[in-house]
Order: sequence, then C-alpha cells, then structure tokens
Amino acid sequence: FGKTIVETNFKELKFRFFNIAAVATLAVLTISFTTYTYKESPFMFRPGVTRDWVTPWYPTRLVEFLKDLKIPGPMYNFYTWGGYLIWSLYPQYRVFIDGRALDDLINRTADSVLKTFPGWENQLNAYNINFIIIPVIFRESGHAIPLAMALANDPKWKLVFIRNNSAIFV
Repeated sequence: FGKTIVETNFKELKFRFFNIAAVATLAVLTISFTTYTYKESPFMFRPGVTRDWVTPWYPTRLVEFLKDLKIPGPMYNFYTWGGYLIWSLYPQYRVFIDGRALDDLINRTADSVLKTFPGWENQLNAYNINFIIIPVIFRESGHAIPLAMALANDPKWKLVFIRNNSAIFV
C-alpha cells in the first residue's frame, strides 16, 4: 500500500491540508480521551490517591493487617506478590522472593516450599521463617495451593488472617 501511494503522483493535491487535519483530529481525540478517562478513573490523574491503581490480585488488606499487627520476621511470601510487598512493607519487612528471580537457589527453594516437596519444612526452618504470606487458591487454575493446605493441617502453624484469597500463617 505504501509503495503504491509513493508511486502514484498526486501533484494536484496539497498535503498541507491533510497534515493540519491530522493534527487537529489527533488533538480532539487526545482531549476527548483524557477528559473521559479523568472522569471515569479519577485515581489515575488526581494527586493524593496512592494505592488505587493496585489490582485486586495483590494482598492490599493483608498488608494493612500486617502493618497493624507487626509480626516479627523473617517471612516467606508468594513469588508473584514480592514486588508489591517490597513496595508496601519495606523497610519494616524483607521479602523472601520477588519477581526479579535474582537467585536460582531461592527460586527453587520458594517453589519447593510452595508445592510442599519433600523437605519443605526443613527449608523453612533453615531460613528461620516466622510467618508465611500466601494465597490459598492459584488464580490461574483454581486449585488449592499445597502449602496453604499443609499449613492449615499443621498444628505448629496458626492461621491469623484470611481474606480475598490472602492468608497469613504464623
């Protein structure tokens, strides 16, 4: 299409008119979109609202509960929540793992603990984990998370918070 346009001679047409029309259309569409977005989603543009952008998949209520309760660490956390937990809880808490996947040993350890592979309890003990922050259900599959089921049935661990698929075990 582009080659055809270039090969066609439009000597009688003035492209200045088309450029002005394109810029005007772009300006109208930008102003319309911004106005609509500002009215429909005010948290995107208005100052003073800091956490409304967070999706429902992150444990916002769990974080607020943890800030009030002040459970001593160290903690084990769900891999996907690591970045959000750093953003919300640092410097009071350090995460066990986050989405950057910086250390292969920690990645394998976190995965084996979450899936309760043999020796998962020893791995938690090796890192002196005092509390665990995980979802109860995998969002993608709808299956129960093995660690959540194991902790719920283990008398050494107590469930102190559960809401919106977020749980804290101490």
